[in-house]
Amino acid sequence: MGFKKLQSYIERLLNQPVVKTIIESTVVRGIGLSVAFFGQVYLARRLGPEIRGTYSAIVALVAIGAQVLSFGLQNTNTYVIAKDLSKFNRLFSLNIGFLLVLTLGGTVIAYPLWRYLSFPVENAGFSTSIYTLLLIIATIAFWLMGQLLLGLSQFRDFNLFELISKFVTVIAVCFLGFSGLLSLNSALLSSLLGLAIGGVFFAYSALKRMPTKFEFHFDLSFIFDQIGYSGRVYLSMIATLLLVKIDILIIERMLGGFSAGIYSVASSLCDLLLVLPSLIAAILFPKIRDSKTTEEAFQKVIKALRYYLVPLLLGITVFFFISGEIVRMLYGEDYAAAAAPMRILTWAAFFMSINNYFSVYLSCVGSPWSYVFTGFAISLLNLILNIYVAERWGIVGVAFVSLVTYFMATAINFFNSYRISLKKAAL
Repeated sequence: MGFKKLQSYIERLLNQPVVKTIIESTVVRGIGLSVAFFGQVYLARRLGPEIRGTYSAIVALVAIGAQVLSFGLQNTNTYVIAKDLSKFNRLFSLNIGFLLVLTLGGTVIAYPLWRYLSFPVENAGFSTSIYTLLLIIATIAFWLMGQLLLGLSQFRDFNLFELISKFVTVIAVCFLGFSGLLSLNSALLSSLLGLAIGGVFFAYSALKRMPTKFEFHFDLSFIFDQIGYSGRVYLSMIATLLLVKIDILIIERMLGGFSAGIYSVASSLCDLLLVLPSLIAAILFPKIRDSKTTEEAFQKVIKALRYYLVPLLLGITVFFFISGEIVRMLYGEDYAAAAAPMRILTWAAFFMSINNYFSVYLSCVGSPWSYVFTGFAISLLNLILNIYVAERWGIVGVAFVSLVTYFMATAINFFNSYRISLKKAAL
């Protein structure tokens, strides 16, 4: 009888549209993650720790730069389209106009920006700086078009085209490696190619899924109608990226490319633990946003966490105990030192995974200013502590700082989410 009840429960669970979407997306994302991970391992082995560290620092810089220069437009895409489909034409037109202005502006300031300002990554030439700028623009385009698809709830198309983007990047990297042409700049160009193709597919799918014919309708004032919401989400996303990406830039600057390469391997392995919660949070966003009350939205988050915590803890435990074997098997002895920070970062990833859910909740209830202020406060603390410990305790100390600050972010966001669900003011 117990087995039949369990079977019946599983069947009912699998028949729910949200669960089906999560399972399908998890499978496709798993394939994409495997492809991208293979590419990163291959890249690390061919480039070596020193150049891998510089490459990882540039990737972190691209993520931060893309978030800053996007001005939160990708958040507006998801929020507005999920709420009112009739605004698609104006929003898509605004995206195209924004990308054109960004590309032209970047072309004009590229040389003086590199010539008269210190590039955040050590020993980067002008060509590397140009590729970095192009990567930032391509990343923004990829985000904008992808978030339009998510706003339309086209998860299948989004997952498919994201997978194609990863395949293109990895195929390009492998081709260059086999041809003996793989270098820092060619690796950046491979990423640029993948992002460009993925962004084009996203845009094509979004236009195809529209019930009416697209007409260009540029309305700059449209963005100001959303500034109250998107501005707060924009600032909170910057705070989050500074929290999770600044450490690799500090290590590259203070300890050199070799240490950054070792740390980046540990960090990238632990990032695997963040994939599933990020995916579930993206799928649940419209469901949480449609809640009638803040309490109902909070209960949906808690329910999702209950299903996720057990597999997450199992993954953390496995990663912790076999971290050394994983690093040596995948990356070789040159990266063996990554095992020590990896053991610490696994638990940092645990807290950041939980934090993803409360971050989505806070975004759905309007991103209160307290969310923004606490995010920047923790990011500033993380920056100060990283600078202090980097030269004293090396990459292990930096990993421990991540653990402490990620825990603080999770605790504060949970507390504020709970207070908002009770209709009380957040701290």
